Amino acid sequence: MAASATTTPGLAGGLPEIRPLRTGTGDPQIQALFSVRCSRTKAESAKVSAELFCKVFEQYTHVLSENGRPIHILAQREVAASQVKHVQNVVASMLTESGCEDCVPKAAIGNAAADLGLIIAVLDEKRMKSRDARELRRTDILDQVLFVKEVIVPGSDPHQRGKKDATWEEVLHNIQNFGIRAAAPTFQLELDDALEDALLAGSYIPDQEYDSWTLVSQEFFAVTMETYFGMSETRGDGLSGGEYIYIRRADMEVADPKTCGLIRRFFKPDSGLPIAPNVRRPNLAHPARGSNDAGGGIHDHLPREGREKLERRESARRWWAAVALLRCERPGPTGIEATKALLGRACDLLCDPAFKPQRAAKNRTIALRAAAARAALRQICAKGQNLQDEQAVPMLACIRREMGLRVRRLPREDELEGKVKAFLLDLNRLRARELQGERSPAFDDLFKLFMEGGSEEGTQKLCESDLCDLLLAVGFDEFDEAAELARSLCASANGGSLDKAFFSTAITQWARADHSRGGRERGGGRSSSGSSSGSGRSSSSGSGSGSSR
Repeated sequence: MAASATTTPGLAGGLPEIRPLRTGTGDPQIQALFSVRCSRTKAESAKVSAELFCKVFEQYTHVLSENGRPIHILAQREVAASQVKHVQNVVASMLTESGCEDCVPKAAIGNAAADLGLIIAVLDEKRMKSRDARELRRTDILDQVLFVKEVIVPGSDPHQRGKKDATWEEVLHNIQNFGIRAAAPTFQLELDDALEDALLAGSYIPDQEYDSWTLVSQEFFAVTMETYFGMSETRGDGLSGGEYIYIRRADMEVADPKTCGLIRRFFKPDSGLPIAPNVRRPNLAHPARGSNDAGGGIHDHLPREGREKLERRESARRWWAAVALLRCERPGPTGIEATKALLGRACDLLCDPAFKPQRAAKNRTIALRAAAARAALRQICAKGQNLQDEQAVPMLACIRREMGLRVRRLPREDELEGKVKAFLLDLNRLRARELQGERSPAFDDLFKLFMEGGSEEGTQKLCESDLCDLLLAVGFDEFDEAAELARSLCASANGGSLDKAFFSTAITQWARADHSRGGRERGGGRSSSGSSSGSGRSSSSGSGSGSSR
């Protein structure tokens, strides 16, 4: 029996009106906007002034989460009111439960997004080049942004001409990064499991622009959503978003029922903005049934343009498939034989002549890691059946380090994303001189999370390996960055391991030194396993758009 759909309090009496954004107003939602702080490790600025917000944006509205806090929607004057309302309707729809029997609860997702200060911004492409807009975007306080030409209102002329609406994609990225990851970790694991299957099967081939597992995961969710709701049917290359090999729901239902089930659990049945029915669709072949493994005919139905695009990205597929298999967050069998099997599958992916490390991603750090991981895996290939049991676990740890992944799965892994976000918010409050004292409960909570189950748990300390994992989780993910910082901190600690007080002091000193020099070199916010927490199309951009797809 289907459950009835529930909505946020912001929908109960109709959605809030659009109003001018300006300082000095008594509007509590706008005042809440001015207190939002960045939740990224390497944000260029810890806070944004009310004046800067008002210089860049002229329009404001919101959707209330169940806890009464707003999810902010900002727009420049060039954005039509109908477009702002459309963005607001999409946000409200995604915070409404789907109504199916096993639907994803939305209250906690909306609450997390609001608590973390989610801002959904709609920009004019010309005005985004202004000094004030560039300054705002450099702060990294915005996640995925929308551009005015991408917001296609249902029934409008652009919609009738067949233009795809990017609103659903970009709002989904925001909700996933700020809501799902923090408040629905079990559902996120299910999404990642479906992504792993698609990468291994060859039905999803990521763009080489992507530089984090989080970014790959969010793009996979978006392009499959677009297929399911009829938003990709006019693609001449046969690829949804240029990455997923099904553009029609009927084909997807047959070939990828797992992902279809996840979409039904998350979205209302009337979600998405399907391409208008009067728009001509390309006459493409349907995929052959039973062809579900990479290189085994799964791409045969695609036109030449689509097949060539996927061939160019084969190394990217292999890299992210290996990441999917070896991430410590991935639940699965443990033990020596399971570890050997994982290493063997990784060897098949990265030691094959078809894998070119320099083509795994355009990001230099990923290319370096890919080359290092392949070199380490070749040692395993050379051993073959002679890999000793006692070598398997250390070798897996070594490969994970080379790939920029955490080594150890935490006893309370499902709490990690939320605690990382809380840590980063307090880190930036500390940088902005808004945090009282030298430490915060969020620092202590994250320390305890990584200490549990670690080799130094009995002494209430973090060893170098666990500290490296923690640093990767919060965003120190340039090549060898986390390992070198962990080594340095442990060398300066009494006894070589860090206690909670030493850790908090070190974080405080780093944050205040960072503040005194005006922020570090910009980088996207990060989440667990060195993954970007919504950094757009590349980690240096701070925010991005789906227009390139």
